[in-house]
Amino acid sequence: MLFQISFISSLMALYPQSLASAVHAFDIIGQGAYLYRKDVTVTAICHPVDEEFFCWMMNTDGSAAQHDRSRSMYRDRFVVADGSYPVFVMNIRNNTDRAITFGSFDITISEMKVSILVLLNEGFEITETISVAGNSEIRVFIYTDKMVVKNRVELEKLTVNFRGFSFDFRNNPAWDFLKNDVVIYPKY
Repeated sequence: MLFQISFISSLMALYPQSLASAVHAFDIIGQGAYLYRKDVTVTAICHPVDEEFFCWMMNTDGSAAQHDRSRSMYRDRFVVADGSYPVFVMNIRNNTDRAITFGSFDITISEMKVSILVLLNEGFEITETISVAGNSEIRVFIYTDKMVVKNRVELEKLTVNFRGFSFDFRNNPAWDFLKNDVVIYPKY
C-alpha cells in the first residue's frame, strides 16, 4: 500500500513540472524561443494539446477516474466524427502592474479565427475576452472549429499567433521534450 501511495504521489502534477523543465531547458537557457515568448507587457507559453496530452496534463492526482473525466471533457468539446478540432493551451503572464485584456481577435491558429476557453469547475466556458490582473497569470485553451485534424502530426503543423508572437511546433525540441514526458496512467 505504501508503494502505491508513493507511486501515485510521484505522478501528481507532472505537467507543470515538465512544462517548466521544457521552457527552462530549451527557451530560457538555450535562447531557442520554442514554446516561450516575452515582451515588456506579456510572457506567453503555448503548445498543442491532443486527447492523450490533455488527459495527462489535467490529471493532477494520477487517478484513473480523473483521467476518464478529462477524456470525457476533451471528447465532449473537441472530438467530431472525422477527427478533432485543433487545440492549444496558452499560459499568459501579465508583466505589468496594471490589468491587460486580450481576446479571440488577438489570436489565430494558422490564420483562422479561434475560440477561447477557460476551465472553471471542471468544465469549459467560452469567452471572447480575457482580463489578466497585473503581475498575474492565466491559462486558456484555444481552438478553431474551421478545420479538423486526425492526429498529433497534423496538429503540430499548425502555427499559433498571439499579439505578434508566433509559435511553430514542427522541428521544435522543446515540444518534443514535453510531449515525450506524457505518462499514461494505469487503470486501477
